[in-house]
Amino acid sequence: MGPLYQLLRDVIESLRDREGAYLRCVAEEYSALIDAYQYERERGRVHPEWLAASVVFGEFLLGAQEKDGSWRRAYDFDGRAITTLESWFGQTEVQQKSSTAAVVPFLLDLHGLTGDPRFLESARRGGDYAERNFVDRIRFNGVNVGWTDSPGERATQAAIEGRGDAWLDARAAEQPFGRLLAPDDVARLTLFLLSDCSSPMTGAIIDQEQWVVGARD
Repeated sequence: MGPLYQLLRDVIESLRDREGAYLRCVAEEYSALIDAYQYERERGRVHPEWLAASVVFGEFLLGAQEKDGSWRRAYDFDGRAITTLESWFGQTEVQQKSSTAAVVPFLLDLHGLTGDPRFLESARRGGDYAERNFVDRIRFNGVNVGWTDSPGERATQAAIEGRGDAWLDARAAEQPFGRLLAPDDVARLTLFLLSDCSSPMTGAIIDQEQWVVGARD
């Protein structure tokens, strides 16, 4: 067995004999089937059995949808949610329901083809759940990283640009703080942005640079 097996050994051994499927994967397959159905219909070739199969999956989604509008990440072939191992499928309910948004486009397409309002309502409830738990609570911040002393930059400057091993000291002396940025500098800023210390800041793009951006010739 290779390194991936060693890394995920507990998961693999626990699920080896478990039959089921991930909701996202099944939704992608049925979305592709609906796309194929529409493509063929537009060219005069109708496959009612393809639509019927999609409706069967849609009916499963209606029955499996929980009161809060969500679905679990995986189900066995009897339609029961798979939630163990918790380290793989999620240690909280929200984590275990993280694939909810994946079925919303399928349900909307199915409503468009069948006109069944149940599929539209199900999609709305699923979308509302995803918005409440995975959109409204997410903060978006970014970093524009300046000139950084990274392994890649060293290889570029020394070998590709032909500046030799002495380039770093020469360029560092030209910087306001006497050095290039280091990966640890970027990591510390990233940790700050990910932590509660930066809350509720969102929508910020930070120029991690030694110069005032736009003030140089």
